[in-house]
Amino acid sequence: MKRFLSGLLFLATISMYTHAQKNFQRGYIITNNNDTLKGYVNYKEKGYNSATIDFKHTLADKFRKYTLQECAGWGVEDLAVYRRYVVDVSQATISLSALSDKIDSSSKRDTVFLHIVHDGQNAVLFSYVDANKRRYYALERGKSEPEELTRYVYKRDGRVLTAGNYISKVQQLLWKYNPDAEERRLEGLQYVNSDMISVFSKINRTERRRKRNVSTRFFAGPALQVSGVSYTGDDELAGADVKSKSGFGPAFNAGMDLFANGAAGKLFFRAELSVMMSSNELTRHTSSFISNKDIKHNIDQFNIAVTPQALYNIWNKDLLKLYIGVGAALNFTSYPKNERSEYEYQRNRTLTRDVELRSFNVSFPFRTGAVLSKHLELSASYTLPMGITDYAFYTVKVDRYQIGINYLFGKR
Repeated sequence: MKRFLSGLLFLATISMYTHAQKNFQRGYIITNNNDTLKGYVNYKEKGYNSATIDFKHTLADKFRKYTLQECAGWGVEDLAVYRRYVVDVSQATISLSALSDKIDSSSKRDTVFLHIVHDGQNAVLFSYVDANKRRYYALERGKSEPEELTRYVYKRDGRVLTAGNYISKVQQLLWKYNPDAEERRLEGLQYVNSDMISVFSKINRTERRRKRNVSTRFFAGPALQVSGVSYTGDDELAGADVKSKSGFGPAFNAGMDLFANGAAGKLFFRAELSVMMSSNELTRHTSSFISNKDIKHNIDQFNIAVTPQALYNIWNKDLLKLYIGVGAALNFTSYPKNERSEYEYQRNRTLTRDVELRSFNVSFPFRTGAVLSKHLELSASYTLPMGITDYAFYTVKVDRYQIGINYLFGKR
């Protein structure tokens, strides 16, 4: 059992490096003839504005890579829209280690795909991200070229300062299209999506409708848990000849998954509530000139765990997804049975000894799994050994393996 589960974890880790991941989502491209080709676009979770697009008409087709010269725009259904423009691109970096002591306002003329962040009746807000930084652009209705809303970062006398035209340009648009807006002074406007979307919503006289790419799903299902108990340190049950009886027991898991990027669906966070029980036994026979005895420790556990986890789909198709991840479990444990005894053959007597076990522990599970057809999840996990005692000279530890099946409620 342990070798099997460890092998699953190992293979899942290796596959992360051996599979070239694509994430094709329903979308389209716009050709230079202004024709819209519908199909599937390889949508990347994070990163820079790409200069190429992988596109296929059906999922069964091989993809074709379209370049900036071949494609006037592209989009992912209900998520992202990009348009090609020739614009001025500021070149100054915002990396603190590379800042200049003067404002670097240099720019170059370039053809790029701009991401539409906010669209409205009066102006469109775009963003463009490369290795240097994120930039915002504004395209006023009736004009043909987006203008960069510049922000420069530089150092002076050991201080980091900013300059640029983005506040003044946005202020001009706000005065022009919505002079009655409550928030007309923008000195505190931050160069981030939330602030920029908020003020462009006022420019376009629309309620702020911030499209969040977050999606959720719920899950629940049974599992089989295998737990092991061991002693370390200065104790007779820490010997190499100790016999340990693994505890097999039922478990039930339920919780919620949160996808930071609902369309890409690679990285997701899981909050899981687990209820599990098991029975373990440690035994050892010792024999010497003065002593001949059997030592036994029986432990029954009833455990409730709350486990936040970070998981990543290393293979991400509609019919099959493979993931790996790690978490931190908060364990609340009771021990219906906790008995340690020693039977001495010479004296024909049984001695008992109290071993105080902690009712709260933190452990670290590693998980791998597969999702079939979006709704059936098979998973395997291993929890590193955790100490459940507070004694100075020895420690009782528990580790866990689990195989489970969940039903997933949701579209992901």
